[in-house]
Amino acid sequence: MAASEEILPRVKRIRDDKKKRIVGFVESVGASGAYYVSSATNKIYADQGQHRRIDWRDFQSINYGELMKWAKLKDVTMKAGLFKDTGNPLAT
Repeated sequence: MAASEEILPRVKRIRDDKKKRIVGFVESVGASGAYYVSSATNKIYADQGQHRRIDWRDFQSINYGELMKWAKLKDVTMKAGLFKDTGNPLAT
């Protein structure tokens, strides 16, 4: 879903700022990210055999941030993109 988080604002910018009509097409398997991005389009098409899979599951993670501070350990996370380290148990 992280890629969808990066794509969505770009689709909205093209739709709103450039006044372009955006059409979404979901083929084969459309998971939650496909529908998330498609929600910013003016119209969504899906082929008849398309399998829809929208998973809005609970996300659980243990946060070890305070333990790391207590143990005087430093977390080093290498990432690209705003949500690439979502679920990192060491994020503070």
